[in-house]
Amino acid sequence: MKEVMLRDIQLPAGMGGLQALLLKDRRTNQMSVETELKTKEVRIAELEAEAMKGAAGEAAEGEARVRVLRAKSESDAMQYTLHEAEAD
Repeated sequence: MKEVMLRDIQLPAGMGGLQALLLKDRRTNQMSVETELKTKEVRIAELEAEAMKGAAGEAAEGEARVRVLRAKSESDAMQYTLHEAEAD
């Protein structure tokens, strides 16, 4: 005999309770895993937001430096022009 097919298996009454307990345990484990995944997703989102905030701050700081340098160069150019005008 190579193969046996079982049909209409009747489990003892005590096995139904065990099966329900195993199912409940599996659902609990699955919920724990899902909760852990959600927690990690939230943490990733927080870190991404923090990184974006830092990058935006660095960009704003860079723009401010550019403005200061431009203003300084304009001031230097005006002083040079004033010195040239006084020399004439």
